[in-house]
Amino acid sequence: MIWRDIVLRAVFDNLLKDRQIESALDIGGGESEFKKLLNCKTYINMDFGGIYIDKYGIKERIKPENMKNPYKHTNDIKIDLNDFDMLPFENNSFSLVIMSQILEHLFYPEKVIEEAKRITKGLILVGLPNELDIIQRLRLLFGNSTMGYNRGGHHYMFNIEVAREFIETNFKDFKLVKIYYQRIVPTKKIPLLEYLAQNIPSLFAREMYYLLEKHK
Repeated sequence: MIWRDIVLRAVFDNLLKDRQIESALDIGGGESEFKKLLNCKTYINMDFGGIYIDKYGIKERIKPENMKNPYKHTNDIKIDLNDFDMLPFENNSFSLVIMSQILEHLFYPEKVIEEAKRITKGLILVGLPNELDIIQRLRLLFGNSTMGYNRGGHHYMFNIEVAREFIETNFKDFKLVKIYYQRIVPTKKIPLLEYLAQNIPSLFAREMYYLLEKHK
């Protein structure tokens, strides 16, 4: 998706460009957009398995190895992130673990977070949606919100404050290095929108990205 390429390019430039990343695990990595950005020796996309999602929601529940994917995901490993014991990696296996716009889709995101913390050597990148940006608020006002019951969609609703508390609670043993707020209308290079996203994120940020580093 072109708009995801634009968004993740901005995330990379603001949070990861100056970092030396030798290996990365991208949990819920979609079309592996980060692969070409990171250009690291080892990149693994562990994408969601276990359910077949189409535009109407959940169609059927199937095993990850038999998953039919309606989107052009480029999974290196398929796994049901709602039903697993441990991720198949040793402690401290990756320079960077990415969880971009995936945790809100999970029934038990804390379990995936604990595994991410176990297998990273140092860095974790977390991306969460802002469900109450100005566009969503206007949709709510006029009765046209995208929020609601969707079994294949978001199970947790984040805004700026909820996301901050979520990060503080689940990453107490990590240092928050930097936050990048992705502007609304990401495909348009409008400096004012970028300024507003960084300075009034509760209204003008569509997504929030947190770079965290393990305490040495």
